[in-house]
Amino acid sequence: MHFCTVTLMFMLAAGLAAADLGPPAWVQVKAAAVKPDSCHCIKDLGEYGLGAGAWCSPRWGAELDFLAGRLHSRHTGASADQRQLLGSVLFGLNPGGARWFPYVRAGAGGARVAAPYSLAAGTTTRFAFLAGIGVQGLFGRHLLASAEARGLTIETQAERTEKQVLLGLGLRWGGSGYPSTPGIPK
Repeated sequence: MHFCTVTLMFMLAAGLAAADLGPPAWVQVKAAAVKPDSCHCIKDLGEYGLGAGAWCSPRWGAELDFLAGRLHSRHTGASADQRQLLGSVLFGLNPGGARWFPYVRAGAGGARVAAPYSLAAGTTTRFAFLAGIGVQGLFGRHLLASAEARGLTIETQAERTEKQVLLGLGLRWGGSGYPSTPGIPK
């Protein structure tokens, strides 16, 4: 089911890329290395997911991320699923760049954490807050790659923080709305 959803999103993105409509937008697959730094009982983990976003102006953008992973105990063998849906505002640090677009991000969302790491009897959804810094790189007209470092706080009964390093690869389209911005290829 997930493969079908991902395939459908990329087919939609490819169709929109061919049309080259609207502001610069993207979809990408993401992989993350995660270090849970406030709870030494959880092993470092990997997460995967999807991101979709757009630059609303040459300076401001927004992105929605979905990440999923499995938490594993360092000591007991316990494990639990974790899913995150995070919305962010992006602030471009170099809106006139030719191919590289550094940015900072701040956002919030929800983290669905299963027991025992939910610190409840079952699965709970908790608020999550994030801040990060990253860069998008354009390769050709429609290929996008990104790298980012971010900090994430999940508000369980005992606040848990994570450090994440993410890499993304995706499709980009649009850009016709910013003719005065030479750094955003059309």
